[in-house]
Amino acid sequence: MGITFQRIEMFKQNELNPQQKEAVEYKDGPLLIMAGAGSGKTRVITYRIAYLIGEYGIKPWSILGVTFTNKAASEMQQRVARLLHRKINDIMIRTFHSVCLRILRIEAAHIKLPSHFTIVDEEDKKSILKNIIDESEMDREIYNPKKIGEQISRWKSYEFTPEIEIQSTYEKEMFEIYRNYENYKKRTDCLDFDDLLLKTVELFKKEKTVLEKYRKKWQYILVDEFQDTNHIQYEFTRLLGEKHTNVCVVGDEDQSIYSWRGATPENFFRFQKDFPGFKIIKLEQNYRSTQNILDSATAVISNNIKRSDKKLWGTKGKGDYLRLYKFDQSRDEAEFVIREILNLVHRQDYQYNDIAIFYRTNYLSRSFEISCKGYHIPYVIIGGVRFFERKEIKDILAYLKLIANREDEVSLQRIINIPSRGIGTTTLNRLKDYAFENKVSLFKALLTSNKIEGVKKNIQEKIRSFVDLIQSISQDLKNLKLSEFVLFLIEETGYADYLKNFSPEEFESRRGNISELIQDIREREKKDPSLGLENYLEEASLQTSIDEWDSQDQTISLMTLHNAKGLEFKVVFIVGMQDGVFPHHRNLNEDPEDLEEERRLFYVGLTRARERIYTSYSVIRNFFQQNIPSEMSRFLEELPEDKLEFFDQSTLGKHSYSTMRFY
Repeated sequence: MGITFQRIEMFKQNELNPQQKEAVEYKDGPLLIMAGAGSGKTRVITYRIAYLIGEYGIKPWSILGVTFTNKAASEMQQRVARLLHRKINDIMIRTFHSVCLRILRIEAAHIKLPSHFTIVDEEDKKSILKNIIDESEMDREIYNPKKIGEQISRWKSYEFTPEIEIQSTYEKEMFEIYRNYENYKKRTDCLDFDDLLLKTVELFKKEKTVLEKYRKKWQYILVDEFQDTNHIQYEFTRLLGEKHTNVCVVGDEDQSIYSWRGATPENFFRFQKDFPGFKIIKLEQNYRSTQNILDSATAVISNNIKRSDKKLWGTKGKGDYLRLYKFDQSRDEAEFVIREILNLVHRQDYQYNDIAIFYRTNYLSRSFEISCKGYHIPYVIIGGVRFFERKEIKDILAYLKLIANREDEVSLQRIINIPSRGIGTTTLNRLKDYAFENKVSLFKALLTSNKIEGVKKNIQEKIRSFVDLIQSISQDLKNLKLSEFVLFLIEETGYADYLKNFSPEEFESRRGNISELIQDIREREKKDPSLGLENYLEEASLQTSIDEWDSQDQTISLMTLHNAKGLEFKVVFIVGMQDGVFPHHRNLNEDPEDLEEERRLFYVGLTRARERIYTSYSVIRNFFQQNIPSEMSRFLEELPEDKLEFFDQSTLGKHSYSTMRFY
């Protein structure tokens, strides 16, 4: 232990400022770390964990670290291992969803859940809701599956019982959809992402012995990105930590940008109320950006009322002025941005992966994608179609999910006719009706298709052939490594031939994705030779678009400002800076807190940049094939004049330049 501590001490002296050192060395009791953007919060969390183990002798398995992405959790685990100079597998550093999933797998029986439950992803959730809405003969224009799915998530994030506030016919119908959705998941042994937290909190509140078990297990709790927690995530933290109070939360209310999924900076105040005697430490030294960037970001966010006072400062020098460009139309804006990127890469020694383009909403990416393609610039869209949501990947995963859990009707319906087996929609509807009326799973209905009225004998044979295929393939899982099993499954199902016929022009690309899937499994098998099917499906289901992004790829990154959270780049372009676009039109004339969140979103965008920031807008924007005059974003007026250069590239002011206030 002494050698380990000396290593920590050496790193601590060299790498921690006084405030970070104070946070790292604080041992017992509640701790609130207000960590400004780029202030080294991940460093503090990892050093704190290493210090608890190396200096105070806390057992690794007594520590729980919680964050929001698998990438962040993995990075923390690796940093702690480097600091302690040894690999420690006993520390639980995971996402909220991953921790709760692990608890439910062990304790599910306490709340009458099967331990083999399947997790439905957002696409599957939308598909289930769509079927429920269609079967109820409701208008999908009014009862939109995506919007209803988002409403269900909000209800669950607040532990809200929706029937208590039903007032209108619409609310009554929406609650009926919600109830049918919950009944469907219960019947098919499925949980969605929101259930993982909701059911765990329900478990803790109902079963005190289970709660005590995990309180004793995790004596020290650390929560990263605390400003992103919603009610249910806060409840999970409070229940686990309120007895021993060794809870450290790290966050920045200026970066709270996820209210639409229930996140609230109010949790900072709840923490101070629920954990009396807390200590607060502010981290204001920034290690990322130049002072001009920091001063500009501070000037903008200081217009928000609901925030604690802090001012970022750094040691990277004054740096370049921020640049603002005005254009006639969005296509001019896109053309300039892409040409400037070429200039940065070919004349100023930047790499493509040093550069990102941020926008408020996804539709703004189109003109930049077109320009990238026109100039042959490699790019990646963060938050686009995730790898695990691509058709060919979801098809194979659906086979795997059905093999793991025969009750998984979503997966069964997806692949029963892939490749085509002549089992049509009419037959499938008869099977579903039979399953519902007899209270059995859809797979069990397949086993008794000869008893179902209206299912012809030749169709019964095709159904029997499908059932035999699934059962036969399942037997081989015992004798093969998972990566080998997936190759075997593709061969036995004839999926490659199906894919070639389904999409000949995209066959090579889709086959490449399947190869990537198998390679992903092989890499995980190297880390865990005993990797099983259920474990892999769990890991795949919890992946996010950020987890799949590789910062080493030589591409520029295009993303919404929400997806930019937690990332950093040498050069940042924030485009489409017009009122009604950013801030978004729905947040202009409503609750002042909505406008404050939009401002926090701009602050997040500004503080992602290390060296240069370009902001831009067009005086005309095209919306649904209409040219609409637009005003410069009000947030741009909040940037300090002495930190900004203005370039008027519009028709009237072509190539003019000014450092003065712009109009």
